[in-house]
Amino acid sequence: REMSLEDVVIDDLSEEHDVFDSNEHDYSFTNSPPSPSSLQQDDLLSDEVIFDHLIFNQDQEVPVEHKQGEDEQVEDEREDEHEEREDGEEEEEEEEEEEVLEETEEQREVIRCLRKARRSLQLNQLPKNLPGRKEQTNELKQSLKRVLSEKRSTCIYLSGVPGTGKTVTVQKVMRKLENLRNEKKVPEFRYKEINVLKLSSALQIYSLLLQTVLNVKKSFNPKVTHQKLEDIFSKPTKKKIPCIIMIDELDQLIHTKQNRQILYNLLEWPTRKDSILTVICIANQVDLPEKLPPRLQSRLGLQRIQFKAYTSSQLVDLLRSRLADVQDAFEPDAPEYCAKFVAGRTGDARRALALCRRATELAEEEKTRVGDRHVVAAVSEVRMDMIEVTINQLSDQEAVLLAATIIELRQKFSQLNPTNTNLNTKEIRKMVVRVRYLIVCTGLGVAPVSNPILNVMFARLESSCLFKRFESSWSRLDNLYLDVDLD
Repeated sequence: REMSLEDVVIDDLSEEHDVFDSNEHDYSFTNSPPSPSSLQQDDLLSDEVIFDHLIFNQDQEVPVEHKQGEDEQVEDEREDEHEEREDGEEEEEEEEEEEVLEETEEQREVIRCLRKARRSLQLNQLPKNLPGRKEQTNELKQSLKRVLSEKRSTCIYLSGVPGTGKTVTVQKVMRKLENLRNEKKVPEFRYKEINVLKLSSALQIYSLLLQTVLNVKKSFNPKVTHQKLEDIFSKPTKKKIPCIIMIDELDQLIHTKQNRQILYNLLEWPTRKDSILTVICIANQVDLPEKLPPRLQSRLGLQRIQFKAYTSSQLVDLLRSRLADVQDAFEPDAPEYCAKFVAGRTGDARRALALCRRATELAEEEKTRVGDRHVVAAVSEVRMDMIEVTINQLSDQEAVLLAATIIELRQKFSQLNPTNTNLNTKEIRKMVVRVRYLIVCTGLGVAPVSNPILNVMFARLESSCLFKRFESSWSRLDNLYLDVDLD
């Protein structure tokens, strides 16, 4: 009791901290403690100063003397008014809480629909039907049924630009045939999907094919599997079970001599008398058989099924079929807007699905249905990414050609009459770009390419997201139309 509060505080702080420097700060408690504004930044972080303010800045309770003669009736009236006010506030708070709960439940339902829609739009989700691909589906299905019923083999070539439903059509048909097989309506068969891009080496095709033929999961040495497959497809056997192999990205097998030999074997085995192998080949190039050596052309061109780019109406049907179970997630016009954008450029169904998935993510952030504004925002994001990737993938000569095109368009824009709205500032003749290309090459000290290679470069640029190609109504010369802003 003899120690003052000042002594106790200083003793406690001294025990907690080894060094107490009284010269650095004035810790004398005879005066009022330092104000926070007068402290340095490091002072505000020190335990001593925080402790000082906690101890000496506490509010002191001051006793209040009540008047003995205060009217008790007035106090009762005030208490009644206070109780009524509290009751009214509680009722208002309950109403607000009910509204918040209702709104939250609606938002939760919207989020559930959006997430379900996003799962339905995944590429690995096999759709219930394939709008716009009925003809190709029926042709492939009938061909495979004949192969199984007649116990023969063949090669079927599916071609079309990326995103036209080639792979998913084969998967859909094979799922139906597998169901028929389980119901004993078609003969027994084995099926395997092989994507060349997913293989570390093309020789793995032999091992995967042998596993399918023998119905085993054992891994084989690629150097040995080729001879085993030769024996299987050459020697007659009564117990052979037909095998159907899908080779996706077939055009990846034409670049090296070793890969071309593998491709030749895959196409040659089905032609043998005792073979039970059917190969479904999928590639992007329609004229790929004509580019192959003569010994491959005759085998790959036995049966062809072409897939054209999706139209706007087909893409709308495709998106709505995917969203049939979650129609409330999208506003009625949102899928149509997305389909029109994709159909006007590539007709790639995968891009349409990707745009809708991104639109659902943007709508989920706002906890609302997918509308046109979400699709527009998704298109802007995806389009900028596409443009950046396309430009980065251009070769040096293609970059020079693109620069020549932009220079001519900028010069044309500067010479145009702003009041003439009929002139299209993004349209230019190829002949003009060719001349500018030669000028740019000369200025850079780069040797220009020949006209045939230049035509190939034009075709590559036109097939990208940067340009559109069309025949001008007022000229027979091919024109270029830049599909992005000059800036």
